[in-house]
Amino acid sequence: MSVVPGPPPVVCPICRTEAPPRKLACMKCGTRLDVFAAPAGSPSGTNISEHQKSKLVAILLCCLGFVGIAGMHRFYTEKNSTGLAMLLTFGGLFVWTWYDLRVLIEGDFVDDRGLPLR
Repeated sequence: MSVVPGPPPVVCPICRTEAPPRKLACMKCGTRLDVFAAPAGSPSGTNISEHQKSKLVAILLCCLGFVGIAGMHRFYTEKNSTGLAMLLTFGGLFVWTWYDLRVLIEGDFVDDRGLPLR
């Protein structure tokens, strides 16, 4: 009788930590693994930097008057549902826009896949 092997473990594309199969997020850095994870021992095939959005562009979109209030930086980072919410609420009456600007400048803003902006 032969044993059928389970799915291989995956490697986090950000911190290179090996995680158990079917894990949704890296246990070390919290990066979502369901999008970019490659099996352990295999080359990462995906160049993460090609998929990351520019921090400078997001900051400029957030700062530019109506564009920031309308949440264009959220659409740029593919956070479409929250971008639409910002558009309909005028950036949460500016509060949400100021908060996002602070988070962008501090470098904690991530795109829809959980990747930090470059």
